[in-house]
Amino acid sequence: MQDKNVNPKFLITFCRIANCKSYSEASRILNISSTAISKEIINLELQLSKTLFYRNNKGIQLTEEGQNLYNYIHPLFEKIWFGVNADCNNDIKIGSYSHIFSSYLTEKIKNVKNNNSDLKISFISTMRRNELVEMLTQNEVNFIIDNNENEIINKKITKKKIENLDNIFISNKPLKINNIKDLENFKYILDTKSSTDKRLIKLLKIYGVSIEANIDANATETKISFAKKGLGISHVIKVAVEKELENQELYEVDIPIELPKSPVVLLYLNNSLRKIDRDFIKEYLSI
Repeated sequence: MQDKNVNPKFLITFCRIANCKSYSEASRILNISSTAISKEIINLELQLSKTLFYRNNKGIQLTEEGQNLYNYIHPLFEKIWFGVNADCNNDIKIGSYSHIFSSYLTEKIKNVKNNNSDLKISFISTMRRNELVEMLTQNEVNFIIDNNENEIINKKITKKKIENLDNIFISNKPLKINNIKDLENFKYILDTKSSTDKRLIKLLKIYGVSIEANIDANATETKISFAKKGLGISHVIKVAVEKELENQELYEVDIPIELPKSPVVLLYLNNSLRKIDRDFIKEYLSI
């Protein structure tokens, strides 16, 4: 070894490449250019007087010396990572939909702040999953809380289920439906592009019931607002309207069948979660 004072940042880069087996993937996760990645590895190899990687038809592979270094340094990887990134240790960026933030995550975040007042949590919301996924792949968020039933095609993203949420019909006045066919007699506020409302329509067709959107609304908040104004029956996750139900601003429509539930899922880039992210997910999302 020519220089015993090895830059720990180079070791982080080395571990990321070893995990990903790709310079470009490590570049994306670390949010630095591929050129910078290559220079760091060259400098590390010069400091250690060792060749750490070689290329073959499977991509980037560790040399024997590289594997020995990886086996030695990897157990200390997280500790090194936080030492280099001390200024962002308490910062978590979460991507989700506004109705998930305002309903599902509210109490969880309250508990977080009570237990760790120094933790900085940033919320970045949008109305569409593809926008959330784009933010994730661009490292604009650390992870996503999603309630979209559709599968993720991107193999670089890990998906883990958290729980299921109840969906209900809401109205601005009490309604009890005894005959399921009577659902055809009402006006509806739906998001016809959402997988949740598509599943609802498909389920009702099994019972011989056909409904359509009189108002097409792609935001839960809009559905709730229109239902309050008596413009129709809205289909929403129950946790989003618990306060309105309690205050009798809205009413859950009493129907003779159970509506499809919406799964809450965690999405994150493979090998990208920091210790602070994992601790948050384990303690407050119970995964």
